[in-house]
Amino acid sequence: MTSEPGRARVERLLEIEFDHLQRINDKYDGSRFSIKNWAVTTGGALVALSITAESPGIASIGVVVVGVFAYIELLYIYLQDHVIARCNRVERLLDMASRDDGSARAEDYSFGISQAFVGSFDVKGVVGAVKGRPHIYVLYLGLMTVLAVVALMLAFH
Repeated sequence: MTSEPGRARVERLLEIEFDHLQRINDKYDGSRFSIKNWAVTTGGALVALSITAESPGIASIGVVVVGVFAYIELLYIYLQDHVIARCNRVERLLDMASRDDGSARAEDYSFGISQAFVGSFDVKGVVGAVKGRPHIYVLYLGLMTVLAVVALMLAFH
């Protein structure tokens, strides 16, 4: 970094952004937990309702509804991955700044949480969000399978 006041200013901005990114990440975790809860609750309610009403259509609608919840969570994971990547970048810059060896320069840093979302939306990124996270697709595929089996059992009952 060029000057002591400039270095201190950038270091403070890094700390502020890091704190905000951590809070955003926590909010995404909470939102994803809520989405899972709604998916399980809605799926279970639609199974019970379709069995009670002996209506395979209700369970079929449940498959679509759970699919929508899965897609919403995938979007949250995709966004959260970008926040985590930005958080890691800010953390590296903070580490370089704390070493005081001049390896971090003010030019290496652009302030703002929006830097986590630079670029365009990538569908491959959304699909890649489940890579290495079997607990995500197992949950939703399991719910959708139960709903589909109930729909088929009621249809051929």
